[in-house]
Amino acid sequence: MSSRPRGQPWDMARVSLLWWAMAAVLYGCSEMRATIIPAGAAGDDAAQTVVDISGGGFCSSDWNCSLAGVCADKKCVCDPWMTGSTCGLLNLVTPVDPAKQGLQVPGYFSWGGHAAWDETDKVYQGFFSFMCKHQTLAKWTTVSSVMRATSVDPEGPYTPAEMIIQPWAHNTMLVYDPPSQKHVLFFIGTAAANESLWSPCYESGHANVSNALDGPTQGAHAPPVGPQPGDVSAATSSGGLTGKWSMFTGWKPAPANGNNPEIHFTQPWSSRVAGNPAPFIFENGTTLLYFTAQPCPAKWGREPACINVARAATWQGPYTTVGQLPVTRPESEDPFVFRDARGHFHLLTNVNTGHARCNESVACGGHAWSYDGITFSDLDIGAYGPRIPLRNGTIWQNSYIERPQVLQDSKGNPVAFFTGMGRSSYHDSCSWVQRFCQTSGDPTCAPTGKLCPWKNVTNGSATVFCT
Repeated sequence: MSSRPRGQPWDMARVSLLWWAMAAVLYGCSEMRATIIPAGAAGDDAAQTVVDISGGGFCSSDWNCSLAGVCADKKCVCDPWMTGSTCGLLNLVTPVDPAKQGLQVPGYFSWGGHAAWDETDKVYQGFFSFMCKHQTLAKWTTVSSVMRATSVDPEGPYTPAEMIIQPWAHNTMLVYDPPSQKHVLFFIGTAAANESLWSPCYESGHANVSNALDGPTQGAHAPPVGPQPGDVSAATSSGGLTGKWSMFTGWKPAPANGNNPEIHFTQPWSSRVAGNPAPFIFENGTTLLYFTAQPCPAKWGREPACINVARAATWQGPYTTVGQLPVTRPESEDPFVFRDARGHFHLLTNVNTGHARCNESVACGGHAWSYDGITFSDLDIGAYGPRIPLRNGTIWQNSYIERPQVLQDSKGNPVAFFTGMGRSSYHDSCSWVQRFCQTSGDPTCAPTGKLCPWKNVTNGSATVFCT
């Protein structure tokens, strides 16, 4: 492969590199501290960031094409939002200016979120896990809040508007409930951290904290509350996305299972929620609640966290677990499930639980697929990663990427990919958003992942370390 960005002589490549270095000082997801390297330069794994094919792999059915394309004449033809020989890599629009992607607030850190279009204000309303008081992700159990932020474009840039849920509230997930025609926020946390630990949250003058909901125990003036396994909460708004959010109090906390929705476990391998709730709500209100559960069955992977699923008539529960095993192999966390325009289900996860599966900077995002939302394939590991190809031919090298979520249009087509991304380190975090490719073969699109061949290992496949 060429040692310079395609179509550029070396002097222009250096100019481009200098520009990004200057941007690292002036901009970024607080400050852009991740590494910018020329595509193809020494140390760059070209296969991870350059894929010249979209499909073409052998198939006998659409299942072999990751249900993200079709099998035609025994060859995969990928939908625009996926690429790779068997449609196993997320296909994303390469950023022109990474400083304008997602929620990037100089001096502050965040950890992913989701957004919805607000027809009234004609903006995207984003809801992000935002670390208060200039603290890093290392203190998420006391400073993580839910921040509402707005953007005219789905990929950002998002501008903070108000803190709607005080710490601690983490791993925010916004979902729409069709029967009530309202949005619901799921998160882990109790919104009851002592105010001295997180206030003032955000001091730029942009964010208003007066609309923040009170926690269940005296709100901002509650005594310090440490995180408990499976502290899952929900909040609803009576005034739409920009209204006053209130904590949902209809769940029956089970002492052995934390502050969770009522879940009846029918499986021998797990009896508790470890967190990270991800509800999928059908048109009639039936809800599949995916969540990280512990422990996993024996020899399931490198870590004890797996994806479980429970079903209820509404998102409020009570729930009953479905099936006798985790929904996919191997270990995983941070589930997000969506249904595409063909009606197929896709599960995105972070397979790097405890950073035990992949080294820093290695693609470790999981993708599995299903016809019914219950029976999934094994995970493809490496469907997305932290190495971001930029439009000018360079690569933005980051450390870790987790918390995947997908914004879709009214037909079910993926529009934007939301994540939490660690740049120079795990705790040096921001909320990163990229658009999905909308046209197959678009030269401005590229994957960020590289598939790990763990499925091809005969013995010990569940414990393969991905590089």
